[in-house]
Amino acid sequence: MTRKVIFQTIGLLKPKLSKDGNMWCFLFGINLVEGVAGFGETPYKAAENFCNAFMQEKINLEPTDQEKWLATVDGKRAYLKYKEKNQS
Repeated sequence: MTRKVIFQTIGLLKPKLSKDGNMWCFLFGINLVEGVAGFGETPYKAAENFCNAFMQEKINLEPTDQEKWLATVDGKRAYLKYKEKNQS
């Protein structure tokens, strides 16, 4: 995954960044169980790990919450097309 893709993904999804001890964490969702997280020794490594995890997971958000969230993000149409293609 290129740096550009990582930065675009982080910019689009806007996961929460936090630090716990010596590890950085990007979290998209309510918590670690229900969301997607990435950890690393640097913010960039956490972002890279997050993007890899996000690409492998299906996000379970309530449709109304998801629609509200998507309404605030540039690229809404592209994400919805991706979602439609990848629904199972």
